[in-house]
Amino acid sequence: MKILIVPQRQFDETMKKHNLNDGNIEEKTKLALISVVETFEQGYQHWFKEDHVNVLNFDFDDIEKAELETATYTAKGFSFEQGKKLIKFLESIDKEKCNLLIVHCAAGISRSGAIGTYANEFLQLDNKEFLNNNKYIHPNGRTLRILHRLDRGIEIDE
Repeated sequence: MKILIVPQRQFDETMKKHNLNDGNIEEKTKLALISVVETFEQGYQHWFKEDHVNVLNFDFDDIEKAELETATYTAKGFSFEQGKKLIKFLESIDKEKCNLLIVHCAAGISRSGAIGTYANEFLQLDNKEFLNNNKYIHPNGRTLRILHRLDRGIEIDE
């Protein structure tokens, strides 16, 4: 199984090129997708309007805290509930049937980098291959910390 971390634009172009949508995505049993967008409106929306057996949508911001107040909105960090949802999704992936997991966020660097890094560890895939395929990631620390804490049965936030 291969994990690819991509930016939003590349993800959307790929979905459009292959005519993938909410009506046909579950037929693609060799493909799993994780979509991450900001919690505030900035022109980015999930390609898939709902979760599917092979699609998981997340809304959280690239911050290191649970919340961050700004002048115009409250940014939301990755949560323990989202972590549990991700782990359940990863547990459902059949590594023998699924050969590609695509994870995206706006830039394909931090939020998706953290989720992809954790997915690679969780699914016990080759780390060298993962890093070769995803050279530009810089995983969000909060996201990885939460996922690793959940692995240890700890649900204490900073």
